[in-house]
Amino acid sequence: MKKILVSLVLALTLSFGAILNEGLAAFDQGNYKKALVIFEDLASKNDAMAQYKLGVMYNNGYGGKQDYFKAKELYEKAAAQNFAEAQYKLGDLYYNGYEIKRDYLKAKEWFEKAAAQGVASAQFNLGSMYKYGHGVKQDYLKAKEWFEKADAKGILAAKYSLGVMYENGDGVEQDYGKAIIFYEKGAAKDYGGYEFALRRVYEKVAQEGDSETQVNLGHMYYYGSGVKKDFKKAFFWYEKAANQGLAKAQNILGVMYAEGEGVSQDQVTSFKWFQKAANQGIPFAQNMLGVMYEIGYGVRKDYQKSLEWYEKAANQGFAEAQYMVGEFYRNGDMYINGLVLKQDYLKAKEWYEKAANQGLAKAQNILGSMYAQGKGVSKDYKKQIYWYEKAANQGYTLSQRNLGFLYQYGKDGVKQDKKRAKEWYKKACLAGDQEGCKSLKKLN
Repeated sequence: MKKILVSLVLALTLSFGAILNEGLAAFDQGNYKKALVIFEDLASKNDAMAQYKLGVMYNNGYGGKQDYFKAKELYEKAAAQNFAEAQYKLGDLYYNGYEIKRDYLKAKEWFEKAAAQGVASAQFNLGSMYKYGHGVKQDYLKAKEWFEKADAKGILAAKYSLGVMYENGDGVEQDYGKAIIFYEKGAAKDYGGYEFALRRVYEKVAQEGDSETQVNLGHMYYYGSGVKKDFKKAFFWYEKAANQGLAKAQNILGVMYAEGEGVSQDQVTSFKWFQKAANQGIPFAQNMLGVMYEIGYGVRKDYQKSLEWYEKAANQGFAEAQYMVGEFYRNGDMYINGLVLKQDYLKAKEWYEKAANQGLAKAQNILGSMYAQGKGVSKDYKKQIYWYEKAANQGYTLSQRNLGFLYQYGKDGVKQDKKRAKEWYKKACLAGDQEGCKSLKKLN
């Protein structure tokens, strides 16, 4: 008999759970009529989840007329059973005064019950109550404690509140650095208001002469993050940081003078700033000096210095520079320091390979050609195809055409396959490569 009773109770429990899950599924799918019927039945049987969900439906007018009083009644029933979310919702009704008399004391009472069970929104609201003195004596320390709990649970608004406290020195020692940390975390998640707050603090700190913050403020104006894009204002802040010797700001000024962004285009001044940044070890700037000496941009053409700067950047792992060092050795036949730089395919291959392994498509394509021709390496058609495909799959049209050619004519150990040839020519053509379009047309 005892076994029969246990089985009956278990069956009823499972059935009860299945019905509740049906209601929850209907609610999530927006089928509020079905959810309402199920929740009303279960709520009458004192199911706390059903009472809470039914309260939410009346609270928001889902499946019927909005009714805050019925919502309150249902929240109270669930809250009396220690249902945390219902306790929070009940506190929210009292806090905001939705169709019922606002009562901060009752709001605090219910928020505390929910917060003690870990409901982050309740923790945040308690922080707000202590911050503004709503129904309690204003207490910044308690506000900070509750905001920190809510922040740890992922409430983004709590980061903003903590940022404001540190920015203004509300109950804590004023600390712009900590304020910035909170604002930056919020801005990274694209939460409204953070970028404005971040700019506000950046300007305070930047005015005090902090070069890193001046660059960050410059970034905001350069990219239009939370402010209207303004190259002149960006240049203003970058220049302040650059004049303090901050290498990355000097590098940025090199770019802005070269492009004429926020300032008149000036090759010579661009070279000057890149040189300052390069001397502090910025690889992008070192590579740019290589380019400028190579083509005579803002400085007299000098292949020796060009190679020197490319090598400096290449030795720091800068892929474009590694590629250019490879180009110098592959082409050779140029005067450097009064001597002719000899063509050296082995050295060229070493540098191309470094760049190719970092995903630089043009280096991958050159390696494919070297393996096809046996320059600096033994001929290896498999490696030729390997590197062409690496570059082609990145959208490098020359490699796509190379593969199309190999498949069209069955060259270099590749079995003729005109269908695959068309596929590669088409990719090149769709990317705007006219030679690829011509080859595709001929093949068709």
